[in-house]
Amino acid sequence: MYADKVWGKSGGGSGPGSSQMSTRRLSTALAVFVMSHGIDSFLDAACGAMEWMPATLEVIDELREVNGLAKRPASPPLNYTGTDIVGSLIERHEKTLRPGHPQWRFIHADMTDPGYPELVGAHDLVMARDVFFHLSSDKVLAALRNLKRTGSRWLLATHTPHLVHTNSDIPTSKPFGKELNEGGVRGLNLHTAPYNLPKSEWDITEHDYTDSGRRIRRTKKLSLWRLDTLSLPQ
Repeated sequence: MYADKVWGKSGGGSGPGSSQMSTRRLSTALAVFVMSHGIDSFLDAACGAMEWMPATLEVIDELREVNGLAKRPASPPLNYTGTDIVGSLIERHEKTLRPGHPQWRFIHADMTDPGYPELVGAHDLVMARDVFFHLSSDKVLAALRNLKRTGSRWLLATHTPHLVHTNSDIPTSKPFGKELNEGGVRGLNLHTAPYNLPKSEWDITEHDYTDSGRRIRRTKKLSLWRLDTLSLPQ
């Protein structure tokens, strides 16, 4: 998908939803959550092209240096782990981003693989943003089980909770004829079968921006759960 530029150049090749402008609201929410919930380690389970995350992490680290902010003492930089199934991205991030940020690490990994939890370890916060839309239900369930098995505390995941019909593995958008698990896209509601996740702690309704600056309201939300509350089918 990246080599063929299926999603275009926006967002570093990850699509318009991964641009800095599209993620301004999310960046602010992440900073607030990290500061208010004592988050010291963060797993970005599908880090993609890292178009917007570096600036967000740097702002968070600046806030962590302020003694007494969010009723906590000054803290060292946030430990960040980014994983992705695209090996070329991970190689690039290791070469261009990690040298200046030793507390960041990048791992070439598939979050649906059984060995994923042992590879990444436990984190205070896990995020799976804009990834489940591309996966079939069995892959999504495998990823959710793996993320819970890491022993991490919180999960942020993108879904479309307005959908009321049964989740389908039929892609609604097939760029270049791609099916699910290879780039196709569909909406999914993590509150309904086969996932049946409980009520989320809170949700962020995301917005996107076209290159012309025209705002488009998205129906997708980024929702928060405690991982230990998730009861997933085996």
